[in-house]
Amino acid sequence: MLIEAARKHQLDLSKCVIIGDRWTDIEAGRKVGAKTILVQTGAGKKALAENKHEQTKNSPHYIATNLEEAGKWLLKA
Repeated sequence: MLIEAARKHQLDLSKCVIIGDRWTDIEAGRKVGAKTILVQTGAGKKALAENKHEQTKNSPHYIATNLEEAGKWLLKA
């Protein structure tokens, strides 16, 4: 889905950010070379707790409390 959207909209996924509240969002973003942010809203806290063992190369680039914090991090990056 991400690759299809990138083709359709002529996006360089390595310059994109995937923000999500599920580990599958983070995995998808990592697979296409995007920066990833896990937000702890919605399913995010549960996803983080269930995937503590995944704190490796598949970890999100940043873990934010909410979308506002994610945006602030992006502006600093």
